[in-house]
Amino acid sequence: MKLIRNKSEENGMAYILQTKKNKIGINTESGDMQIFLSEQKKDKNRLFHWAGEYEMKGTSFFLSKPIGKFSLGKIFVEGVRFVCFNDEGLTEVTDELVKAFGNTDILLIEKSEKNEKGEETGLKKADLKKLIEKVDPRVLIAAKGYTELALKEFSYPFQETENYSVTKASLPMDISEYIIL
Repeated sequence: MKLIRNKSEENGMAYILQTKKNKIGINTESGDMQIFLSEQKKDKNRLFHWAGEYEMKGTSFFLSKPIGKFSLGKIFVEGVRFVCFNDEGLTEVTDELVKAFGNTDILLIEKSEKNEKGEETGLKKADLKKLIEKVDPRVLIAAKGYTELALKEFSYPFQETENYSVTKASLPMDISEYIIL
């Protein structure tokens, strides 16, 4: 599968996860996590934006109920557990929050922007680092922009790319990969 930053934001989706059978759009905007599934061969489209668990054509989804403006999306496809979230409205890392992430192969972080006063609206940098360490993903993908700046301060060895391709067999085992998309 391949994850691409959707610069055109086709169908309002910020990211596209291209699999063998489906094209999955992911929108991580605050309080409105959405997953858009488009079947390659049948031109059938479905938009998932209500909290709940879904399954369609070999792809499983879970969308959390928003906590303030925070929401969490999980996608299980081709044997890979993919989790995406926006941290807007989060103020601390709790055991309950870490448990919500579950076992994560790939973690996509869309860091919230600063408000009009220039204040952070999500986790402070130390708490973001704590969350990443507790979730311990095999691959961490950071969105360009504010996330990139925040995470580079942690001295993670990031590599920048236009897209990220992965299979279950190619996931790193002993060390995490750090990607800026």
